[in-house]
Amino acid sequence: SRVLQGIGMGMMITLTTVIMATIVSPRERGKYNGYMAASMAVSTVAGPLIGGLIVDTVGWQWCFWVPIPFVIVVMFVVAGRLKVPTVHEGKAHIDFLGIALIGAAAASLLIWISSEGRDFALDAPVSIALILIFVVSTALFVFVESRAKEPLIPLYLFRNRTLVLSIVAFVAQGIAMFSIAVFLGQYFQYGRSYSPTASGLMTIPLMLTMMAASTIIGRRTTATGYWKRYVMGGLAAMVVGLLMFWPVTAHTNLVYIGVAMAILGGGMGAGNTLMVAVQNLVGLKVMGAATSTVMFFRTLAGAMGIQLLGRVYQTHVRDDIVGQLGAMPETSGAGELDFAALPDPVEAVVRESYGRELGMVFVVMAAFALAGLIAVSFVKGTSLRSSVDLGQVKQILEQEDDIVDGRSHTITDGVSLDNARTSGAVSPEESPENKDDDGESSAS
Repeated sequence: SRVLQGIGMGMMITLTTVIMATIVSPRERGKYNGYMAASMAVSTVAGPLIGGLIVDTVGWQWCFWVPIPFVIVVMFVVAGRLKVPTVHEGKAHIDFLGIALIGAAAASLLIWISSEGRDFALDAPVSIALILIFVVSTALFVFVESRAKEPLIPLYLFRNRTLVLSIVAFVAQGIAMFSIAVFLGQYFQYGRSYSPTASGLMTIPLMLTMMAASTIIGRRTTATGYWKRYVMGGLAAMVVGLLMFWPVTAHTNLVYIGVAMAILGGGMGAGNTLMVAVQNLVGLKVMGAATSTVMFFRTLAGAMGIQLLGRVYQTHVRDDIVGQLGAMPETSGAGELDFAALPDPVEAVVRESYGRELGMVFVVMAAFALAGLIAVSFVKGTSLRSSVDLGQVKQILEQEDDIVDGRSHTITDGVSLDNARTSGAVSPEESPENKDDDGESSAS
């Protein structure tokens, strides 16, 4: 069941972004990306809220059944209304071997991270086997991709410094985005005794500011054509918001926590503009590969982040409880603490530990966000182009060199450079004489 959901969601997340890229230029895409990011922010944060309400009222199974009517409606709307121009004709060559190898590498790494030290020791045969599977699968994947006709992840993309630095930033963003809701939910439920529904309601400041920042910054990106200042500002706000959780305990004022969540949500919303910057670098032919590559690393980082941070959280909580009680309370058959069965003094100690140790997890997240901020600072902040495909811009800019040299006065399709700019093929911000987001003169 989860495999089928994963396949469907993987297709949806990538294709919605690629479809947007085929019909909207990067300059205009900033606005629409803001709308999409806002809806994603709402769904990401509202998921635990609605899920908690469902669990508290009708049972956890309904978390999987409730979305079905919405999906059916969307299927009919998309089938009847969505018209997308053909970008690539001909037979597609699916890189099945590459898919299998990268799946094996990712799965073995995640299993090792989540289980090492708990289910088996570092030097155990199963641990060594998982490490070997990861290393061999990764090496074979690189070899296969270098020879595949249509590789799953084109290796030449990694020759672009901006793309590589953007992936670093997306890794940091993914770790924070996927982990925050999980650990805030644990904090409110375990550390402060709130129900799943109330825990979801507590994250509303995070949801509102993320939605507002995504929409506002998206429109500002379209209006100005620049993105770097907003991404850096968003990542900086994330660092500040995450560090504000350092002193949090089980008794911290909820207003303070709400302010920290608001700052954090605003930073996450502003940072979503980075995807538009990545798509600004590539043409439509590799738009799907570039988009899915970035999203793969962000999703993988999010999954790894939850496992790693979960181990940090549980280890610190366990050490704190053992330090106060001398031993861990008995757990249920599933290995979870049954708070209702704990004596009141023991329950108080356990909840104190869950509240007090949250700060360490958010400090680790802040370190990753800071790494993303540093990576983006080395990216050249060029303005966003106003044409859908990169090839059109390259053609016009190359022809401009001919115009300057006096060799030609028209481009190949018979449109002059001035007319091309006027018609929107190239915006004034994309001209070589204009400045980029860093204030330096360059062509985007």
